[in-house]
Amino acid sequence: YKVFDNIGLPGLILGDSLQKKETLGVLSKNKKAVLEASHYLEKKISGFTLQNVSIEKIESFKKNIEQDSFNRLKATLINRDITRRAYDFFSKNKFSQEEIGKLLKEQHEAIRDLLKHSTPKIDLLMDAALHAGALGGKVNGSGGGGTFILYAPGKEEDVISAILSNGGKAFLIQKSQGVACFSSPYNSLPP
Repeated sequence: YKVFDNIGLPGLILGDSLQKKETLGVLSKNKKAVLEASHYLEKKISGFTLQNVSIEKIESFKKNIEQDSFNRLKATLINRDITRRAYDFFSKNKFSQEEIGKLLKEQHEAIRDLLKHSTPKIDLLMDAALHAGALGGKVNGSGGGGTFILYAPGKEEDVISAILSNGGKAFLIQKSQGVACFSSPYNSLPP
């Protein structure tokens, strides 16, 4: 991932809904549903894999797969395609702030509408952030509560205020070099 070393994304904000979630239960349910749909499609589509099947190809089997399983598989494929598009933008260093916001919004829509992993409170906080100037955002991790990421270059203070005033917490994310050693009397043992 050295190709991404020089990319900085100012304006990233971590929002916290302050809602507890059950990560393992959410992930387990999702995995089971996607595997069920995948096993069915492996029998129907020659050479089927999650890495290569198109969303258009699975649409014709929608009526034969339990709706929740189909929706979760479709969300998985949408997230796969969004990740590929983002990787392409970043690796070519040809992206716009608006495009990054759009990708985050698309991913959140799949997470919210197909996986059902957002919550009313997260949606409220995200809407407030978008109205305050965020270009996009999405639920983090397994969803179902917890945190979300927002992209709001130049609007960080407004977005953080909107989250705080709607009952959440917010933290500005900044790129750093990580832990570094420097010369200090505390960095060495006495002689």
